[in-house]
Amino acid sequence: MMKNFKNITIKEVSKLICDCCGEQVTPSDYAFHEFISINQRCGYGSIHGDGNQLSIDLCQNCFANMCGDNLTVTEPNNEMHEDIELKRIVVERESQPETKVKIDDL
Repeated sequence: MMKNFKNITIKEVSKLICDCCGEQVTPSDYAFHEFISINQRCGYGSIHGDGNQLSIDLCQNCFANMCGDNLTVTEPNNEMHEDIELKRIVVERESQPETKVKIDDL
């Protein structure tokens, strides 16, 4: 068997800069993972122009300040975690063909 390979180039974000306050962070910084990046293609009739591209990178503080009272923040709840655990159990049981899964068993 012969395998042919091709060279590819991969780009990786090495630094983020907040478009509002100028804060700079790298992937090793905790704040890097809390940045909000928005990239949006405008649709027909957009006030920003048909087909234009919008983009912005914001640190978590500037994002919160810009959104103000319109930002809804919710904490994870136990029901969500229980649902994830339940799905994991079902998948594990389904992977064993001899085991039948009943709702009563869960």
